[in-house]
Amino acid sequence: MLSATEIRVLDLLPLEPHESEQAQIRCRTRIVPLSSDADYETISYVWGDPSNTSLIEVDGENIAITKNLEAALRRIRLPETRTLWVDQICINQEDNKEKANQIPLMRQIYSKTKQCLLWFGEIRSDIQLSDAQSALDVIHFLNDYEEGSSLDISASYSSISEQTFPTIMNAFESITMQENPWWNRVWTLQEAILPSKACVLWGPLSISWETLLDAGQKWVDLPLPQLLWPYIHAINKLFSQTNGLLVSKNNSEMPLFTAYRWGFRRATNPLDKVYGVLGLFPSGTMARSECCDYRLQPASVLAMFTADLIENSRSLHPIALRNLAGLPESTPNIPSWAYDFAVSGQQDKLSIDGDSAAWYLINVYYPYNACGDKDMNWELFRFDPDHNALTLSGHMVDEIAITGTKLEGDVPGTINVSSTSAIRYIKDWYQAAEEFYQGRERPQGPTNSENWSDSFWRGLLGDEILSCEFTPERGTQQEDIDLAKEFVRTGQRNEMYYSILGNMCYRVMFITKTGLLGFGANHMSNGDQLWVLDGGCVPFILRPSSGNPVPGSHHLIGSSYVHGIMRGEAATEAHKSKTDIDAPTIRDAEARKPADVGERVRYMTHDFFTEQPSDKYAVRMLQALVPALKPGARVVLNDVVVPSPENMPPGSALGVRSGDLSMTTLLNAGDREMADWARLFEAAGPEFRFDGGRQPPGSGLCCGCWWPRGKGFDKMIDRYSEVSKLANIDPSR
Repeated sequence: MLSATEIRVLDLLPLEPHESEQAQIRCRTRIVPLSSDADYETISYVWGDPSNTSLIEVDGENIAITKNLEAALRRIRLPETRTLWVDQICINQEDNKEKANQIPLMRQIYSKTKQCLLWFGEIRSDIQLSDAQSALDVIHFLNDYEEGSSLDISASYSSISEQTFPTIMNAFESITMQENPWWNRVWTLQEAILPSKACVLWGPLSISWETLLDAGQKWVDLPLPQLLWPYIHAINKLFSQTNGLLVSKNNSEMPLFTAYRWGFRRATNPLDKVYGVLGLFPSGTMARSECCDYRLQPASVLAMFTADLIENSRSLHPIALRNLAGLPESTPNIPSWAYDFAVSGQQDKLSIDGDSAAWYLINVYYPYNACGDKDMNWELFRFDPDHNALTLSGHMVDEIAITGTKLEGDVPGTINVSSTSAIRYIKDWYQAAEEFYQGRERPQGPTNSENWSDSFWRGLLGDEILSCEFTPERGTQQEDIDLAKEFVRTGQRNEMYYSILGNMCYRVMFITKTGLLGFGANHMSNGDQLWVLDGGCVPFILRPSSGNPVPGSHHLIGSSYVHGIMRGEAATEAHKSKTDIDAPTIRDAEARKPADVGERVRYMTHDFFTEQPSDKYAVRMLQALVPALKPGARVVLNDVVVPSPENMPPGSALGVRSGDLSMTTLLNAGDREMADWARLFEAAGPEFRFDGGRQPPGSGLCCGCWWPRGKGFDKMIDRYSEVSKLANIDPSR
């Protein structure tokens, strides 16, 4: 068996002088240390049907490989020996121990390869070779375009004309994600992202991978040639993938977003959905999952993977994605809180007018702060692999009293709901809420200043206005509520459509016993509990677990929006109930607050004996700047910095340090030292680099940072969500 530092390479032997092109493939294998400068290429391909095989000769013996791999080896066979690393042959697929040894090495294997050959398969039999070449010429044209140059493709390529273009684009579509399985396999991710050089092979044709990537970037801002207008969707299907791969290649997103982005990709073995993405992250990033143990059940590996994501993101965002329980393809026995990354097919509970708002849950987590100042208790946090249980801290807010009519597809057995049906559900929910509140007083608490109707409409919108990419843009205003009502009244789409669409694809209205109104997972039930978990930006719906071997356990039903507790109000109320600090003062201040101030000003208790989490909010502020920053932009901060003794005259230093002590004494706060600023920017993410501090005349501190540009990144790519051409969304969703 190979050691943890060795790999097996394959020497693809040339044809003998007397042999024809159809002669059997002959190879030999060698074991080499991975630490050496091994000279090899890799192949990225789709295995294909495992029962459809051909025999090749390896080390003097016949072995069976899939037909697609044999076709690739025939295409790349040279007149001289060619050294390759091919997973199907270079890893003993029958030896789980060897697989567990070799899979963690794939990051190094593909990073060190001289070149990766991306095999798109043979050209389809109904496509002419000339049309296939012209399809690649379209990509070359887009890549070569410079601002101000001609948009006439026919002038650049004589084989391309209005008459020939339909068959050319038919060939083009055959290499996009909807028709070519290479784009839908999880293993091809690292094979395309990690190598420093790659080449696409399509039958006898080839094109540089870098040309394909650069063309995709230019496509985003390219003035559209008239000839391409009817084929925008086909071109988007190709470049949405290449641009998504660029995002992952340039390390511009966290593992959680990488997993969510590529969740639609498939693997024959569900364990490989996790093991196939580990190579995208440095060793140690996902410590539990890196065991690559093929003896484990998929549910256990997914639980480990989710626990790793929680620790990596330092948040409960991963479990907020678990709103899809009970789907036909759900992984058997998966814990209720685990992200079902192994399911590759339809992952959506519902769609409205064919749109499932695929990026909604991943994008609408951080605008909220339901936990207030209560961060996750990492000392309490624990993953129990024996029971696939997760230990978290938090408090129950209320119990669900009623839930609205659950959304179902217009046609039985389907998931699509028309806008007309969605509006009917909204009206049903509103009527149910009206009946519940009739004759009742709203609870005295975080929602006491608002009527239930306002809570309903704000809750329907999630109190956030979303773009067509389901990216939060701003908070809800009264005019937005009026537009939402207009949509329900007329059925005409307006700016509120995407906020309503995203919410309804995943959530149903509910009301708690004390009258809190919210929207939660479609499969929630009366009697479920509303919880605020420490460190959770949104409230969660939990269900007490009966018969569970772990005492006091709950099932996670999903995340929710509950109007009136999304900014930490419930966490503050829980704190007040324990300490009763300043409660009369807060009530008095709320009563005297001017009516026109409304929700823009909130009062809360303040404990001077608890360390203030200023870094937490400073980091959030810096991260919130990311979408607006262009490459090379700087963030400049003016602040008093606590100097080291040797950097300031004693008298001046005494004044600064006295101020720092006063801040600590009176407010349990303080000024930062230079090292504190450096750590703050580091915590804000890899986009920022601390540029040091200077002291211009009359200023205490001026520190700069910038967004570093990666190779080939001509434009800043948003860390969390891209415009529709960049958003990698499975078209079946």
